[in-house]
Amino acid sequence: MGVNASIPYDAAAYGPGGPLHVTYSNYYQPMNPGLIKGFEALNLSSQTGFSSGRMDGYGYLAVSINPDTQIKDSSETAFLTEAFNATSFRVYKNTIAQKI
Repeated sequence: MGVNASIPYDAAAYGPGGPLHVTYSNYYQPMNPGLIKGFEALNLSSQTGFSSGRMDGYGYLAVSINPDTQIKDSSETAFLTEAFNATSFRVYKNTIAQKI
């Protein structure tokens, strides 16, 4: 693997920002050439990610990782924690809502 390895991706598939980070890991694992030959034998082509909605093919997956810290993001870290801090939002654990 080279020092300047990069993963092709479709920048138009991503918005201008938001609380949930979606990126690629800092660690790059090249695909096995035998795996690529197998995909091509099945008439599958290389995709520039799967965030644009095209799911037929092979490629690298974007993950919810903070690109600065490389720590996993989640809906909790991106949305729920912020809601707790900004509102009087409550979570009732181990309950079932019968009526709202």
